[in-house]
Amino acid sequence: MFTFTGLIIKEEDGYTALCPELDVASWGDTPANAQTMLLEAATLHLEGAFEDDLPYLRPVPQNADPRQTEPDLIQQIFQFQTATISAKGWIVIPVDMRRQYGLNPGERVVSVAYGGVLSIIPRLSNPIGQAAGRFKGKRSLIDALLAERRRERARE
Repeated sequence: MFTFTGLIIKEEDGYTALCPELDVASWGDTPANAQTMLLEAATLHLEGAFEDDLPYLRPVPQNADPRQTEPDLIQQIFQFQTATISAKGWIVIPVDMRRQYGLNPGERVVSVAYGGVLSIIPRLSNPIGQAAGRFKGKRSLIDALLAERRRERARE
């Protein structure tokens, strides 16, 4: 598991995103888009470096690091982590994320692919019981269906 820093810097026509530990940069028209593009660029850089057995760390020199040279232009600083999937398909979930989501050893999770994103979601222990009352005060679907049936019968 590797942890890296991401910087979002406001430019005239958008946002630059930089990972100073890898010297990888990207651009986006919004901060979120720049961050997404940086994560993709950093992933590609790491994959290529590992595959070709090359050094992956290429720190930005101090005299070129925006945190030192232009700190007032930095809009956001964030941390991101990368992980490697083992030959058995295992991946390590960082401890801070496990704590945040209450994931303990032996806990079951559900993996969902949606919109090009793979998500790992904690599995509910009692989905029906945990969903009870969520729609309290909302119109009942059963009542709506019965009302629709009554209107259909009246038209016949």
